Amino acid sequence: MKSTVPEGATAEHRACRSSVPPCVFALALYIVSGCAAVPATRRPTSEPTKPPRSEARVRPDRREVAATAALQKEAQFLEEQEQFERAAATLERALRIEPRNPYLWNRLAALRLRQNKADQAESLARKSNLLAGSDARLRAQNWKIVAAALRVRGDETGARIAEQEAGRSAR
Repeated sequence: MKSTVPEGATAEHRACRSSVPPCVFALALYIVSGCAAVPATRRPTSEPTKPPRSEARVRPDRREVAATAALQKEAQFLEEQEQFERAAATLERALRIEPRNPYLWNRLAALRLRQNKADQAESLARKSNLLAGSDARLRAQNWKIVAAALRVRGDETGARIAEQEAGRSAR
């Protein structure tokens, strides 16, 4: 078998070249190239795709509205009894039924603020604002919760800005 090592190569190059059989090198190259494979593209189908369930329906049906109303009432009762964690869990159950209900997000934000959980309160109030649409009163309430949460965290400047937003929303 004739060596393919160039004439000027050192003894180390000759030893390295002869110690790795070409089939091992080809196998390693094949394995590594598999990692960079281009993903298969989706073929268009003749059937239109259905949106996920959360996007398919905008309005909940009557049973869902009744269920969330009952859960809101229960959460209110639990909050009055100062059972804040149970009240929050009840509102979270209602949100699993009706996740696009901005009033539920607002109630949970207010409850979290009452529990001194400022980060959660701010986040939940902002989520409610995203869903509130043109409900100016709800948006103003949410901005007040954001302001109070920022104030609890020591962000007085942010709190003032949020209060200004509450004033603008209420108009």
